[in-house]
Amino acid sequence: MTRDDEIEVAPETAVAPGQLGKLELMKRIAAASKAGDNVGDAGIYKLELVGGMEPDDPRMKELLAPVAGYHPRVDLDALADLAPGSLGREYADHMRLYGLHPLNVSPQLLGIARAYPLGARYLVTHDLFHTILGFDTSAAGEVGVYAFAAGQGYSRGLTRAYRTSVVAFALYCPHRIGDLLRARRWGLAMGRAAAPLITCRFEERWEQPLADLRAEYRIEPAPTRDGTPPA
Repeated sequence: MTRDDEIEVAPETAVAPGQLGKLELMKRIAAASKAGDNVGDAGIYKLELVGGMEPDDPRMKELLAPVAGYHPRVDLDALADLAPGSLGREYADHMRLYGLHPLNVSPQLLGIARAYPLGARYLVTHDLFHTILGFDTSAAGEVGVYAFAAGQGYSRGLTRAYRTSVVAFALYCPHRIGDLLRARRWGLAMGRAAAPLITCRFEERWEQPLADLRAEYRIEPAPTRDGTPPA
């Protein structure tokens, strides 16, 4: 598989950090959100607009070096042909079950993506986190994934996003407050116990059994089908 950062990009088409003003960024976010193949571009533009959620700990910055600017394109059709139980097949099944599309990033935006290694990597792998951690896409599942990231200690920005998500989802669906709190506890516990998942080059491991990857990173997934741990 060709790495996106190995693709030659014409200088006149590449977008550098700080090149675009806020109004232009907002226009491009709106346009990219409707795009079919590179919907991840909207997220990259958002990172540039509001600033990334970059790590404060120098050790985390060092751990992120192997995945900075590493955003290979994802082909769900190819992943769906892999063996059942493999990381790629489970991810493809998850994405199709919930009607989601991979957040592929245009090569022209890799300059911006490299400026925000944590934010960009978390953006394009967020749905993979759902697959690996066993959380669905419900409010409780989203809280669980954010809680995992907070437990891993990626950055203060992601920890703030986690806390905001708990409050926002609790207000949005108060009837599921118990599920939200259980997913929060489970996600935090998984994050604190696991090796740094954000540093994994998942795209080089599509054929690996998901169970093996979980064992390697010390992850015990949420035990129920909807990703909500039992009381």
